[in-house]
Amino acid sequence: MIHYRFSNIRNVVFSTSLSRSQAEHGNESKFLVPPRRRLIGDVHAAFHHVYTCCTMRHPITSTSILPQGRKWRSYLLVLLLPLLFAGCAKKSHYQQVVDRELASGVKHNRLFLGFTLGMTKKAFYAHAWELNKKHLLTAGAGNLSIRYNLDSLKKPARMNFYPEFYHDKISLMKVEISYAGWAPWNRNLYADSLEQDLIHLFGRWYGPGFFKVNGPDSSSVYVKIDGNRQIALKPTFNQAAVKVLFSDLKVEREMQKNNRSKSSLWSQFKSLF
Repeated sequence: MIHYRFSNIRNVVFSTSLSRSQAEHGNESKFLVPPRRRLIGDVHAAFHHVYTCCTMRHPITSTSILPQGRKWRSYLLVLLLPLLFAGCAKKSHYQQVVDRELASGVKHNRLFLGFTLGMTKKAFYAHAWELNKKHLLTAGAGNLSIRYNLDSLKKPARMNFYPEFYHDKISLMKVEISYAGWAPWNRNLYADSLEQDLIHLFGRWYGPGFFKVNGPDSSSVYVKIDGNRQIALKPTFNQAAVKVLFSDLKVEREMQKNNRSKSSLWSQFKSLF
C-alpha cells in the first residue's frame, strides 16, 4: 500500500508540470516555455496532490499511511523540491527576446513596397492595384499570390507574397522568394545561399540583428525582432526557395489567447505555406 502511494506521488510530481504544455503543443512542448502564472499553478497543484496522498489514512486502522511529524515533512519537502523543478526549463533566448521587445512598447510596422502591418484590407488592395498599374506587381502562380521581381540580391529573384488579415488588418505577411535561375543542378542558387543573401539584404532594409533559432528535426529559423515586428526566414525542404514570415507579435499574442494562432514558428511555417 505504501509502495503504491509513493508511486502515485512520483507520477504526480513528474506529470503535473508537463501535462498542460504537452496537451497544447505536443512534441514541440520542449521548445516552448509556459507562462509564469501557469508554472506557479502547476507547482501548487503538485503540492496539493502530494499532501493528499501523504495525509490519507489506512481504511481499517484509521492511522496515517506515512509517518507524521515535522521532521518527516521536512525530509519529504527536501526530496520533492528537486523533482518539482526538474521539468521547469529556463526561457529560451528566443522567448526572452520576444518578451523584451514586446515589453518595450516600440512599434515597427514597415514591411516592403509601402505595405505595412496593420494596413486595412481595403488599403492593401488599393495600394497593390496602384503598383500593378506601374508594372511593379503582377499576379503570382495560380493567381493565389502577388509577384514582385526582386533585383536587390546577388542574382535576380522572384518574390511571391500575400497577407493574412485579423479584424480586416494585416497581421502577417507570407513571402516566398527564389532565385529566377534556380534548378536542381544549379547548386549556387540553392535556398541556403539565398537565405544568407536575404539576411544581408534585410539587414540593409531593417537593420542588423538576425539570430538563429534551432527547432525540431534539426531544422532552424533565422529571426529578427524589433518591437512588435518579427521577421523569420526558413529554406524550403527542396532548397528551391526561402519562406519569410513578417508578423505582428502583439496581434499574434492576442490571437493565441483566442486560440486563433499557432503557438510556435514551426507550426506557423507548416500551416501557412
